[in-house]
Order: sequence, then structure tokens, then C-alpha cells
Amino acid sequence: MSYQIDDKCINCGMCAGECPVTAIKGGAEKHEINPQICIDCGACAAICPANAISPAKAPAKPAAAPALVPAKAAPIAKPKK
Repeated sequence: MSYQIDDKCINCGMCAGECPVTAIKGGAEKHEINPQICIDCGACAAICPANAISPAKAPAKPAAAPALVPAKAAPIAKPKK
């Protein structure tokens, strides 16, 4: 999982300078974190003066398929003697 920058971002760039893997790039309105590069260290969140950076929420897991219960087999008739 990575971190994300919300709309409170003031586009100051302090987070980008703090990121050890350069996962943060400036945008027109706010900076953005590349989740493919982010190593989830939290250095950006610790330095953000606007408190605009937080851990990204995990995507919702799809609903689990219902468990299949095997049908009961008919009893096997015993051979007559």
C-alpha cells in the first residue's frame, strides 16, 4: 500500500524533497504520489505542513463466493444374500 495526497495539499513540494524513492511529483493543483514507486515509509506525511498526506485506503475486496456444500449422496444399497 502507498500514501496519498488529498485536496488539503498546498503544493509546497516539501514532501517531494523528503521522499527517498522520488515517488512524488508536482501537479497543477497538488503533488501526487506514484503508488507503484512508494515504499510506504511515511516520510512525506511526517513533513507535510498541511497534513494532506495519509496512507491510501486498500481497495475493497470483492465479496467472497458462497461456499459450495457437496450434496449428500444416496445411501448405497447392500447386496442381498
